[in-house]
Amino acid sequence: MKVTGSQAKDKHPYVLLELPYSDVGGDALLESRTESIEIDERIVPLIRLLWSRGIETLCSCQGDPDKKITKGKLAGGTARHGGYVGFPDRSAFRRFMGLVTYDFAGLTENGVFEIYFHDMARHHHEGVTMRFDHPRLDDLIAFVRRHADPLVAVT
Repeated sequence: MKVTGSQAKDKHPYVLLELPYSDVGGDALLESRTESIEIDERIVPLIRLLWSRGIETLCSCQGDPDKKITKGKLAGGTARHGGYVGFPDRSAFRRFMGLVTYDFAGLTENGVFEIYFHDMARHHHEGVTMRFDHPRLDDLIAFVRRHADPLVAVT
């Protein structure tokens, strides 16, 4: 079901998707989720593709081209707020990297600019977050799709 508005201020248009899984490795954050989750409209194709390959995600954002980065090493520059895909654990991230054949150069060429691992003590899970440049989201989706379905690259 597509939702065109949002109840929260400054929130992207989103789509409600049914989760294809209910519990990933006993993660309490995932166990408490309802059967549907809000996914930003522009990142839906990437999330659906990952889910279809059995790769779980935890939090994602399509990014915002009009919002400047105010924290971290990119703060104060011309960089814009990037989007991100979170993986609930390192195992899910390894499955993603296996899908894209560990092509870090290809990820970088298609907009990924940061991958970081969460500290269990601070974040209450050992997840991994992959951040990408918002304007390159379509390139990133096409890159992952080519790896997920080699026939797409031929047609």
